[in-house]
Amino acid sequence: MRSERWLLLAVVACGCSYEWDSLRYLPLDAAPDRAAPDAPADRVPADVRDAADVRDAAADVRDAGEGMDVRDAAVDVAVDVAVDAPRDSALDAMPDATLDAAPDAMPDAAPDAMPDAAPDVPPACTPAGMTCPCATTNTGGYCRPGEACTGGRCVMGTLAGSLVVTEIMNDPLVNDLLGEWFEIYNPGSTPLDLRGVRVTSLNDDSPFTIAPPTGAPLIVASRGYVVLGRSDVLSMNGQVPVQLAYGPALSFNNNDADSVALDLGTAAMEIDRVAFNSSASGGWPRMSSRAKSLRPDRIGAVENDDRTNWCDATTQWFPSMAAFGSPGAANPACP
Repeated sequence: MRSERWLLLAVVACGCSYEWDSLRYLPLDAAPDRAAPDAPADRVPADVRDAADVRDAAADVRDAGEGMDVRDAAVDVAVDVAVDAPRDSALDAMPDATLDAAPDAMPDAAPDAMPDAAPDVPPACTPAGMTCPCATTNTGGYCRPGEACTGGRCVMGTLAGSLVVTEIMNDPLVNDLLGEWFEIYNPGSTPLDLRGVRVTSLNDDSPFTIAPPTGAPLIVASRGYVVLGRSDVLSMNGQVPVQLAYGPALSFNNNDADSVALDLGTAAMEIDRVAFNSSASGGWPRMSSRAKSLRPDRIGAVENDDRTNWCDATTQWFPSMAAFGSPGAANPACP
């Protein structure tokens, strides 16, 4: 019995050694035989057949040499070959054009598809002149307050005094809620866009920022005027040609101290301020239905701080109404 057992062990060992040697020297990267592309569909590719044979051989080794290290190595090799061979065969069978075209079919990287950053200067518009921004092709175009169109670009200069308040109607003939207005003058050589200019008043807690509802620029021409008022409806505001209506955002005091100021968002960026007083003792012009009018020879952000440079308007701008001022036009000389 003992001799038969040794004989059996010897046979198993020899058989396993033989099978392992055949697997060990099998080149794993050898190119297996492949079926021709036009081979019949029922023909089994050689690499798949070989892989199946190796798998069967591995199973024999496992059954014959259970408990031996050789079994584990043979099974690992057989599984690797059985899995990799069909996959490699499928890849090799794919046409080269398909593989080469795949990267080309991928979309470009996302950053390349992103639009260019918005330009700092709006595109050219028609007609040219002050209705378009300053540019090398439009040297008469507009800039922001404090800037001048120089060499085809807006160059920052002095902000204070780049706009001047020249007329204030704080006590109109019609209702104050509809008839109040004030006038802004541009003393410079460059048209200025008023968008973004903030307007404040001593009598109001909430300032407003000039922003036309259409989004279009609100241009005050060089040596020109713009009128802002509570209403732009002529039949209701006393026939005043208002370029921008600000509604209830701003109201003036008729019998006490008040002011109107322009800046670019903060008091540190103030453009002009007029502090007036409509009380009997204030010393300022205060006649009802007459605008406070700055003398035409005293137009400036410093000059309009002096109450002696103001007078009650003497020009009746609409024949059928007893209202006086010159909204949107040069002020007449004071008496």
